[in-house]
Amino acid sequence: MQSIGNDSDVIAHLENIVSDVMNPLTPFEQKTRLEQELIQWKQSATANVFPILVQILTTSSNEYLLWFAVTTIEELVARRWTSLRQISHEHKAQIRQFLWDFMLRCTKSTSTSFALRKVRKVLVDIARYEWQSVHHNTWPDFMLSIETLLRDPNLNYLLCGLHLVEVLVDEFGRDNALVFAQVKRHSQAQLKHAFPSLLSSLHFILNACIHNNLQNSHPIVQTIPFGSWDEQDQVAVVILQTIIHGCTWAPLSEQMDIEWFTLIFKVAVNYQTHMETPRGISTSTCASSVSALQALIEIAGKRFKPELLPQILNHVLVCICTLLQATLSAFKEITEMSGQVNKMTIDDEYWTKLCELVNSFLSQHIRRLQDPSTKHILPDFLGLVAQVTIKQRNIDGFLNCLRVWEVFVGYLEEAKQEEEASNEEVQRVFAAYEAGLVNVMLHIMERMNYASNYEQLMKLDDEEEDNEDDDNLTLKTSSLDAVFELSGDNDQRVDSNTPCSLQDLAQAANMVNMANDLETNRTQQSEDSENRTTTELSERKQFIVDCVALVQRIAAFPSCTQPILDHVLPRVEGACQLFLFQIHDKSLPTPQSETWIQERSSVRDLTTNCAVLASVCAQYTSRQDGLSHEQMYTAWKILQLFLALGEYAVEHRLHTRGDAYVELLCEALTCIRVCLSGCVDYFLRQQKIDPNAQTQAKQELCKLSERLLQIVLRTLDSTIVPSPHVIMHSALQVLAHLGYIVTYDDLRYVPTMVELEENIHRFSQSLPLSIQGDLYTAMSNSIIDSAISLKSNYPVAGMTTGGAALQQHWGQAYGSLVLPIREGIETAALILQQNEHRVFEHTIMLQIQRDCRLVCRLAASIETKPKLAKDAFFEAYESIFPALLSLLTTYFMAIRRSGDKAQDGLTTQRNVKHGLKVVNEIIRLYAQLLKSIRKEMQKDRVATIMQTFVSIFEDVQLGLILQQQGTAGVIAICGLLKLLTIVLAEPTTVFAAFVQNILDLCFGPLRQTIFFHAESESVILAYYVSLVEQLFLQHFRFFVVSGTTFDSEGRRDRVFVSDAAKTYFHSILGSLANILGSSFKVHDQTSPQSQQASSLSPRLCRQVLLTLHRIDEAHNLFRFKGFQEELRTEIMSTLLLVLLNGEMNLLRDELIRIFHRLAGADFGDFYQRFIPSVTKQILTPAQLEAISQQADPCLQWSGQVDLSTFSQELVDFVNDIRVLQAQEPI
Repeated sequence: MQSIGNDSDVIAHLENIVSDVMNPLTPFEQKTRLEQELIQWKQSATANVFPILVQILTTSSNEYLLWFAVTTIEELVARRWTSLRQISHEHKAQIRQFLWDFMLRCTKSTSTSFALRKVRKVLVDIARYEWQSVHHNTWPDFMLSIETLLRDPNLNYLLCGLHLVEVLVDEFGRDNALVFAQVKRHSQAQLKHAFPSLLSSLHFILNACIHNNLQNSHPIVQTIPFGSWDEQDQVAVVILQTIIHGCTWAPLSEQMDIEWFTLIFKVAVNYQTHMETPRGISTSTCASSVSALQALIEIAGKRFKPELLPQILNHVLVCICTLLQATLSAFKEITEMSGQVNKMTIDDEYWTKLCELVNSFLSQHIRRLQDPSTKHILPDFLGLVAQVTIKQRNIDGFLNCLRVWEVFVGYLEEAKQEEEASNEEVQRVFAAYEAGLVNVMLHIMERMNYASNYEQLMKLDDEEEDNEDDDNLTLKTSSLDAVFELSGDNDQRVDSNTPCSLQDLAQAANMVNMANDLETNRTQQSEDSENRTTTELSERKQFIVDCVALVQRIAAFPSCTQPILDHVLPRVEGACQLFLFQIHDKSLPTPQSETWIQERSSVRDLTTNCAVLASVCAQYTSRQDGLSHEQMYTAWKILQLFLALGEYAVEHRLHTRGDAYVELLCEALTCIRVCLSGCVDYFLRQQKIDPNAQTQAKQELCKLSERLLQIVLRTLDSTIVPSPHVIMHSALQVLAHLGYIVTYDDLRYVPTMVELEENIHRFSQSLPLSIQGDLYTAMSNSIIDSAISLKSNYPVAGMTTGGAALQQHWGQAYGSLVLPIREGIETAALILQQNEHRVFEHTIMLQIQRDCRLVCRLAASIETKPKLAKDAFFEAYESIFPALLSLLTTYFMAIRRSGDKAQDGLTTQRNVKHGLKVVNEIIRLYAQLLKSIRKEMQKDRVATIMQTFVSIFEDVQLGLILQQQGTAGVIAICGLLKLLTIVLAEPTTVFAAFVQNILDLCFGPLRQTIFFHAESESVILAYYVSLVEQLFLQHFRFFVVSGTTFDSEGRRDRVFVSDAAKTYFHSILGSLANILGSSFKVHDQTSPQSQQASSLSPRLCRQVLLTLHRIDEAHNLFRFKGFQEELRTEIMSTLLLVLLNGEMNLLRDELIRIFHRLAGADFGDFYQRFIPSVTKQILTPAQLEAISQQADPCLQWSGQVDLSTFSQELVDFVNDIRVLQAQEPI
C-alpha cells in the first residue's frame, strides 16, 4: 500500500468533491460533473482504490467522506469480488482483515456508527463467497470468530458479535441480494447448518437478559457484566431481532423448543421489573419486552415440528395466559397508583404487540386448540382476552382484539354447521362461549359511542368532517369499465352497488372476511377483486364499520340476539324521544363550538346504535318459526320507530344541519330497508296461517307502503332544499326493496304509488341523472318482477284466475313507464333530421343523453332476468332502434364537419366535445342492448347496427379528431372497443361476419388511436386486450383450421385459413408482446443504467398474461406451429425482460407460469436454442466473457420440466443475469 503522504492530495481532492456533491447549494451541472469524476475514480484498479479508502476510514473524521468510503468498498465487493482477474486472493484477505479490525476498533465509537453498520454488511457479503463457499473455503474461521465474540466478557465485543449475527441472518435471507443464485442457496444452507450452535449461544446470552436475574444477582449474570437494565435490553433486542429476521426465510420455528418459548416469554415480562422500581429512580422504556412479543408473533405464524406440536401449543397457550394475567395485574396496579406522582404506564406499543400476538396465535392454531391437551385451557384464555379487550385503551391494540374475536366467531360459525354441533356436550360448550361473547359484544357497543368512548374516537382521523360535499363519501372504482362509465357530465354519480350506510359497509366487510377464509382459486379471487367497487373511509368510520360488522356476526348467535336488543333498543328510543325529535326547535349551533361538538357526537351515536338495532332486528325476524307474538311485536315496533325517524328527518330537512345528519338519514333509510323484509315477510306469511286476516293484512300493508313512499318522495323532492345524492340513493334503495318484497299488484292500490306512476316523468326531470336512473329502475323492476311471478309464494289476488287481464295490466303499466323516454328519443331524431342546424343545441343534447342513459339503466336491469322480461323490454323499445342509428350518424357527421373547423374558435371545439358526450351515451346504450337483449333482436337489425358502426369508424379523419378530443374522445374509443368485445363474445354467424371488419378497423383507421394515444397505456389498451381475448376464444377458426396432414403423434396439423388471416394472427399476438415489452427492448439491456422505466401497469400486464393463458387453454395456442415459428421466441424474450426489469415482481408467479407454458410447447428447443440465444442478446460481450472468469457457477439449467423446478431455475437465471450486469467495472 502507498504511504499516506503520497495519497494525501488524493484524499483531500476526494473530500472536496464529496463535500460539494452533498452541498445542496452546488449547481446541478457542477454536481453532475463531480459525480462523474467520482465514478471514474471508482473504476480504477482495486489495488489503487482500496488503499485510499483504507486511509480515509483510518484517519478521516468527515462523515460525508467516510460514507463515500464504506459505500465504495461495498460496491467493490458486490461487483468485483467474484472476478478472479480483478482482485487477487491476497488482496481479498487484506480487505477482509482490515474490515474486521475496523469493526472491532469502532465498537466503542458512536461517531462512526453509520460506517460500522455498513462495514458489518460488507463483511457478511464477503462471507457469502469466502465462508465455506461452493468451491473454496478461504474464511474457515468466520463462524468461529463470531462465536469467540459471543463468549467475550467485554460487553462491547459481545454486542459487536451480536450485531454481526443479526446482519448475517438478515442479509443471507434477502432474495434481492446481488449474489449468484447457487452461492446464495449454498450460503443459506451453511447458515442453517450453523443455527443449532448459534441458537445455543444466543439462548445462553438471552437468559442473562432477564431483568429479575440482574435484580436478584442470579449466577448467570456474573458471566456477562451487565451494569443496568438498559444494557440487558440492548443485548436482548439484538438477539430477538436476529430471531425475527431468521423466521422470515429459515425454519427457525421448528428449532424453537419449550425452553426457548419459556425464555422469550420471560423476556416479555421484563417491563414488570421497571414497575417495581422504587419511586424516584429513572427507568427506561422496556424495548426487550416489545421485541420479545414481536419475535413470538413471527414464530407463532410459522410451522412447528409436527411431533412436538401438541406440547408446544399447550405450553404456548399457558404462557400467553400467564402473560395476559401478568399484564392485567400490572394494569390494575397502575390504576391503583393513579394518585402517585411517579405513575408508571404500560406502553401503548406493548399493548398493541400483546394483542397482535394473541391474534396471530389464535388465527394460526384455532382449530388445533380443541385438542384434549389444550381444550380445557381455552375458556380461561378467552376470558383473559375478553378482559384485555376491555382494558385496552390503544386503538391499534383494540383492533387486534377485534381480529381475535373475528377469528373465534368464525370458528364458532363453522363449527356450528358441522356434525359435531349436534353433540349435546359440544352444544353446551358453544352456549357457554356465546354467553361470554355477549359481554364482548356489549363492550364493543360502548367503544363505538362518543358518550362512553369520546376521547379515543376523537383521536381517530375523520376526513369526512372536512368534506362538505353532498355524498360525504370518497368512491374509488377499480373496474376496467370505470372510464367508460364516466360520461363527462357534472352529475355526481353514486354507484347503485356502492354501500353508503354503516350496515351495508359492515355487511360488505363480513362478506370479504368470509371470502378470505375460504380456500378458493387465487386467480379467480384476483379477477373478482379487479371488478370490485371499494369505498374509502376515514379512520373513525372504518373503526365503527369494523365494530358493527363484528357485532352483527355475534348477534347472529341465538343466545346473543336478545341481550343486544335489550341493550340498544332503549338507547335508540331515548335518543329519538329526548333529543332528535326536539331538534327542530333548536337553532343550528356555531361550528366547532362545544354545543356543536356535543350535538354532532349525539347524532353519530344515534346513527351507530340504529345500525346495530336494525341489523339485530333483521336477524331476529329471520328466525320466523321461533318468534312469539311478543317478539314479533317488538320487531314491528322497531320498524315503526325507524319510520317515525325517517318521517321526522325528511319533514324537517335535517340534512341541512350538517354531514352527521346526512349519515343519520342514510342509516335510517337503510334501517327501514333492512327491517322491512323480515317484518313484511312474517306479516304476509301469517295470511297463510289465518286466511280470515287477509283483508286486514292487505290494509296494513297498504298503510305501511304509503308511509314508505311518502318518505321516499319527500326525500326526492327538490322544490325545497334538495337532499344530497347519497340520501336520494338510499331512499331509492328503499323503494326498490319495497317493490321487491311487495308485488306490484298490491302496490297499485297505494295512492302515492299511483301518483308517482302518473307523474314520474315530470317529477324526475328535476332529479340528478343517476337518481333518475335509480328511480326508473326501481319502478321497472317492481312491474316486471310481478309479471314473472318472482313473488309467487305470496298470495296475490287473481293469479289463478284472470291471468290474461293481469298480464295486460302490467303490460300497460310498463308501457306507460317507458313511453315518454321512447318518444323523447324518436322526437329528437325527427327534429334533427328536419333541422340539422340544431344538432348542437344544448337542450336537445341534454335530453338525448338523459333518455339514452335511462334506457341503458333499464336494459341493464333486465340483463339477468327471464326471457319474459327481455321480451317486454324489446317490445317496448324496438321502435327506437332506427332513431338511435339516425342520431348516431347525425352526430358523428356533425363532429366530423366541426372537427375540420376546430381551429375556427372555442365554440366549435366545445360543440365537438358536447357532441361526443351524446355519442358516448348512444354507444354505451348499444353495448348494453347487445348484452341484455341480443337474442331478442332480429339478425338483420344487429347486422345493420354493426354496418353503421363500421362505416362510421372507417373514417380516418374521424379517428384523428377523436384522438384530439381528450377524455371525451378516449371514452368514445373505449366505448366502441367494449361494444366490439360484446359482439365478438357471441360466436354467432351474424357477428362472425364482422370479424374481418373489426380487424380492419383496429389495425387500420383506429390503429394510431389504440396504440399511440396518450391514454393508451392507462386506459385504451385494457379494452383492446379484452377484445383480443374474445376474438381468439370465440373466433379462433377465423385464423386457424385443421389441415389435411398429420403430425408425428397422429394428430391433424393446423394451418392458417389464408395469408391475410396469418398476417392478422401475427399482428394481434405481436401487439400483446409489444404491450408487455412496453418501453424496453432486448438491445437496451446492456446495463442496469440503460434500462428505461416501463410504462406497463401491473393490471394491464396481468390482463395480457391471463388472455394468453386462456387462449392457450382453449385452443392449445402455444403448440401451434404457426405460433411457434414466429411468435413464441418473441413473447418469451419479452416475458424474460419483464422479469429482469423487476417492476412486475408482484406478478412474478403469473409471469413464470405463462413462461413455463410457452417453454413447455418445446422444451428441447427452449434449452438448446432459446436460452443460449437470449443470453447473448441480453448480455454484452464483456459480460459474456466475464462468465468464464467467475469463481462460482452461474446461469445453470438442469433441464427439468416440472413447474416447481423450472420456476426456481428461471428465478435463478434472472438473478444471475442481474449479477453479471452489475459486474461491470465501477
